[in-house]
Formats: sequence, structure tokens, C-alpha cells
Amino acid sequence: MLKWWFSGFVIISIGRVGCSPEKTGIHGNFTDDKFPNLFQMEDYYSCPPEYSFCTVSMKLVPQDDKSDIWKQLESWSVSDFHYNRTVVHRALCIPPCFRNGSQIKHFAESKANEELEAYNFTTQMLSYDCLKHMGNLKDFKFNLLLIGVHLSLVAVATLYHLYGGVGDKSNIVQKIVLCFSVIHYVRNASKVFKTKNVSKQTNISCMDGARFIFTLMVISAHAFLTLCTKKFKNPHEFEQFFESSGTQALLKLSLVAIQAYFTMSTWLLTRQILNIRLSEGEFSIRHCIIMFARRIARIWPPLIYLLFGPGALYFYFSNGPGGYNMVNKLYGACTSSSKYWSLLHVTNLFRNFDICHFGLWSLSLDMQYYLVNLIFFYIVLKYKIDIKKGLAILTAIAYLVSAFQIYSNNISFSLWINIKLFTTFSDFNKPELSYIYFGFFVNYLSSLVGTLLGYVDFQTRDMKRPVAYEKTYKVITMCLVFSFLLQSHDFSVLATSLLSPLFKATYSLGIGMIIYGMSRNIIQGPLKWMLEHKYMQLLASYSYIVYMFHFMWVVSRETHNSSLLEFRVPKVLWGFFQDFIISFAIGLFGTITISVPALRLEQLILPPIHRKVHGQDNKTESKKM
Repeated sequence: MLKWWFSGFVIISIGRVGCSPEKTGIHGNFTDDKFPNLFQMEDYYSCPPEYSFCTVSMKLVPQDDKSDIWKQLESWSVSDFHYNRTVVHRALCIPPCFRNGSQIKHFAESKANEELEAYNFTTQMLSYDCLKHMGNLKDFKFNLLLIGVHLSLVAVATLYHLYGGVGDKSNIVQKIVLCFSVIHYVRNASKVFKTKNVSKQTNISCMDGARFIFTLMVISAHAFLTLCTKKFKNPHEFEQFFESSGTQALLKLSLVAIQAYFTMSTWLLTRQILNIRLSEGEFSIRHCIIMFARRIARIWPPLIYLLFGPGALYFYFSNGPGGYNMVNKLYGACTSSSKYWSLLHVTNLFRNFDICHFGLWSLSLDMQYYLVNLIFFYIVLKYKIDIKKGLAILTAIAYLVSAFQIYSNNISFSLWINIKLFTTFSDFNKPELSYIYFGFFVNYLSSLVGTLLGYVDFQTRDMKRPVAYEKTYKVITMCLVFSFLLQSHDFSVLATSLLSPLFKATYSLGIGMIIYGMSRNIIQGPLKWMLEHKYMQLLASYSYIVYMFHFMWVVSRETHNSSLLEFRVPKVLWGFFQDFIISFAIGLFGTITISVPALRLEQLILPPIHRKVHGQDNKTESKKM
């Protein structure tokens, strides 16, 4: 298996020869006294309570704009992988007599001008952001009440279940209470440890293992991008690490990992719909309503808990000198009616800081794709439209709209991995970021790939393992997976608009082909064994809660640090490991206490999808699709 990964990587790497972006700027040591410090931070805990603690961003104004130092700072700042060295950031303890913006501007500039006099620079304030006190825990009464009631219900239900509360004559109230018992999960999980790791030839159990891997990649991406918001005493070393080829490849791979979720989600949906048509002879409005209601019933309980439970308490516990910039950006949206838009799954339609927990943009997209695919299959199956032609039309529309959005806004590939986006968040609300990363159409192609693969998987479910083209299949698959590396090239605006929508789709297709190849035993080896292992399946069952709640932990880490951080690669890797462990611990707890009860309530209350079973005639009819 490894040789096919290597083959794909080599082919794509050869294609990148001469295509890598030229590193612009100087290669000096910015820790030298020759250059002003990018970050400085006064001690927050020595700042009197009546003072304000603010981060001020100030543009450097050279007394001689032709000086060597200024030219080097400007040259270094051109690269998307470098900080803007012509802007300095100071975390200051500001006396109470300086309250409004003009007064803070005067205080900060006077202090910075005195500091930078030796470099022949003055400053001009661009923005400031002050730490705001979020009150105390009493201000979050409803959030604490929700958590307390929920955990009490889980405890009572578990004790009731444990001491004989289960019986054939249980009424509906008893059944609802028992849904919250953790005994169900413990018993089912114990069966996993007792069973052998056996998988069928044509199943797609490797998809669960892949979901676990992609969850780790998403956590890594968010953890790394969070580093870009931190203030380092040695920022030059972080820049060197950020712009290295290995870091860029892993970062891009992690950032496009979310595409695999869209692909796998619609793949499973497509198989479910076609199986309903096979067993019942139709796919009706009733099926659409029940399937959508069941999905809402699974997704809303954790989402409500996130928005109104511990998610709200995040602002209290994360409000410290090392992280209040992010807290201030999100607090307004999460304490207003804006949080309700998250329940409607439309967060991707808003600017990032106008919506509570904007990290849920992908969940909104996934729900939108789910609804669109239900409508699509209802139409093509009811009116007997060829599925392949319908997919071709949707693909063409999604591609053309995405390409037009990118071309008309003059967007480059590097926008979504620009270190400057995260330093002050000043550009994080740009609509261009939505078109190339968060948008509906640019990601919809990955969802359509899942629809196609689900259709192919269903149609070939009884097909024997192909042998003739296995080697070609493997090489093509790996080339598609590593095609995202080509985004390093600085394409023209037209080429970017034409290629950008395809890179996510080709990556998704490559991942899908790996999963399909494993399900047919075309691709075997250690990776297949690992993805299909029973423990990977168990860990994958936590991935939904992990994805929803990990952002709070990753962003809040080191927020109470009152001094500049020192960037060291081993320390970063150790922090990532901690993120994985704690995120999955949260996922385990949330799955047992939230997801599993929600699933059992869904099964108890909502009607079943399947209502009738037809005979062989329906199977024959389904093969004509």
C-alpha cells in the first residue's frame, strides 16, 4: 500500500517542479536588536483592577522611508507566510484616565514612540481591543441550570436502569427516562472489546476509521491556526516553521480534510435512499420528511447543549490576557439572538464574527447538502430522470458558480492560509474567504462526489473484485489525493478560478476511491486493517461530538498566559497531543450523555423510515436506475 502512496506523491511533486511560489523577502534574524519587536506584553496580573488591559496594533511610520531597516521590513512582510512587520502589537496596562479611543491612541502612541525612537520610527494606531470582564458564574444561571438538569437526569436514569427499572410494561415516560441511561452504551461498548476484528469484503467500515483520522486532522488544523493568534517572543522561528514545505503540505491537507466529511455524508445518504427505493419500490415525500426529521433529532441536542450549555460558559473561562481578542469577537454574537441562526444551519451565510461558534460552518453546509440531496433524489426517482445526467447538471452549475465567484473577486489560493488573517482577525470577515473556503458552491462539488460514489457503490454492490486495472486504479487514486499540493503554485486569476473548485473535488474523489477500493479489496494492507479495526470504529463514534466541542478547548488553551510565549516545535507537538486526548475525552463524555440518549429518543418517538417491503420485482426495477 505504501508504494502506491509514494507513487502518487512523486508524480504530483514532479508536477510542482518550478511551480512552488518564490519566497519573497529577506532572510534575516528578527530577534536581533536591529529590528523592533513585533510583540510586547506587559504583565496583566500586575495591572491594577481599575486599569484597562488592551492590545494595540500600530503601524510603523519611518522618518526615512528609504532606510535599509524599513526596506527590509517591507520586503519581509510581502510574503503571506510572514507577519506584517510594518505593524507592531503591544499589550498595555492603560490608566483609568485614558478611556475613549482618542485617549488610548495618544497613550499607546506616546509609549511606542519612546520605545522606537532608537529605530527612527514613530507609530500610528490602527486598532485596539481591551479585555472585558464577563461577570461571574452567577451571570450564566441558565447555562448552569441546563447542565445541572441534564447531568441529574442522566444520573437518575442510570440508577433507575441499574436497579430494575426496565420491564415489558414500562410506560412512555419510563421509556423516555431510560433513554438517558449510560447502561445502554456501556453494554454495547463492552461487546466491541469481546468481538473479533472481522469485516466483510464489500462493506465500507473503513469509512468510520477514516472519519476518526480526519477528525484528528481537523483538530490539528484548528490548533495550528490558533497558534497564529498567539503572541510569541520569537515570532521569526514561528514564521520559519509556518513557511516550511512540510508544514504547508500538512496544513493544506488538514484544511481540506473537511471535504472528506461532505463526501462520506452524502455517500451514506445516497446508499440509504437507493436502498429505500430497492426495498419499498419508491422514494416519497414521507421518506424525505422522516429522514430529515431524524437527522435534526440527532444533530440538535448536541448543538443546543453547545450553544446554551458549556459553550456559553466558554467565555467566562477563556477570558484571559492571552485570548480575550477571540473572546471579544465571539461574545457579542453568542449573547444575542444571532446564536439561533446556528440552529437553522445557516452560519456559512454570515460573516465569521457575526455568528456564534463560526467553527460550525461545515455542519451548516452538511445539513444544507443533506436537504438538497433529498430533494434531488426525490425529483429524479419520481420523474425517472437519469441520475448520472442529473449529477452532471448539478456539477456543472456548482463549478461554474464557484469559478465565477473566485474570478470576480480576484482571489488567490494563499488567502485561506495567510498568517496575517489570524494576527488581528482584521481580514477574517472578508467575503473572499467564504468564496474559496466556507462557501456553498466551492464545497458542494465534494458533496456531489459523495453522491456519485454512493451511486456507484450501490450499483456495484454485487460485483466481484476487479483485478485487471488494480495498479492503474491505485496510482490514479493517490495522484488525486495529493493533487492539493498543486495549490502552492501562484496561478493567474483565471487559472485560479478554473482550478480552485477542482482541487477540493479531486481530493475528495481520491479519498472516496481509497474507501471504495478498500471495500472491494482493491486496496489492502496495514492502512485498511487499521481503518477497519474495531477500536478505530469505537473512536470514530465519538467524532461528531469531538468536532463540535473541540474548538472551545483548542481556542481556550493558554488564554490565561500573561507573558509572551516561546515557540518551540516539541512544545507545539506536545500541545497537539494534549488537544487530541482532551478533545476525545470530551467526545466520549458527550457521546454517552448527549448523542446516545438523542439517538434512543429518536428511535422511540419518530416513525420508522421503512414501512413496507416489496418483492423481487422492485429489485429488478431498481437496477434500471
